[in-house]
Amino acid sequence: MHKCTYNKLFDKEMNHDALKILEDAISDVGYWRYWFSEKEMFQIEFGGTQLHNSPQEENSPPSGILALRFVKPSSVVAIVRGEEEDFEWFDKLSKDEIEPFTVSYEEFTLTDSSLAQEIIQGAKKKKEISCSNEQLPKKGGFYLAFWSGDVGMAIHAEHVQALSHDGELSPELIKEKNSKWWTYWREYWDRRDTDAAMPQDYACEVTIPAGTEINIEQGSGGNG
Repeated sequence: MHKCTYNKLFDKEMNHDALKILEDAISDVGYWRYWFSEKEMFQIEFGGTQLHNSPQEENSPPSGILALRFVKPSSVVAIVRGEEEDFEWFDKLSKDEIEPFTVSYEEFTLTDSSLAQEIIQGAKKKKEISCSNEQLPKKGGFYLAFWSGDVGMAIHAEHVQALSHDGELSPELIKEKNSKWWTYWREYWDRRDTDAAMPQDYACEVTIPAGTEINIEQGSGGNG
């Protein structure tokens, strides 16, 4: 994933519609796979998203990897609601030393301040990576709050960028890639179990058409 500079002009700031698309595209069958931070930036990375990005390798499905880069963050807090005694899992996630955490559907928001507050209040323990004295979620700027099972994050920043291996995604490109993914998904299932089957894709395999009965192997393989 990109670790490029981010001191650029934000002439295409994220809008509400694009953020709502990202909410669904990430939380439906996605998983939290990685994070890293630098000065004035915190980046969180997901896999299994419903965005049609270019394949990372030949004869592979579209990449489902997406990063959300929060620029000039005022609050970054890791949260736990289960029985985890420490935040060792959080450090391991930044080093690729632990399996990804499946995102909890309907407990992931970039737009709903009430849900964000509910998520934060549900935390039994918190690890402050950076934090101001103001209560989350704050007015203005951008925020993310979510659970992945019993672990999660709450973030607030001045700006947010969406990034794939194809580069930065504008609001218009997010809509386009999501629409293209659903077209691809329909073709994937039309061709599945035929001689013209497409390369196996994790996100497609676990996004099962209504009325379809099938046994699948859960996992993060296929599209990253």
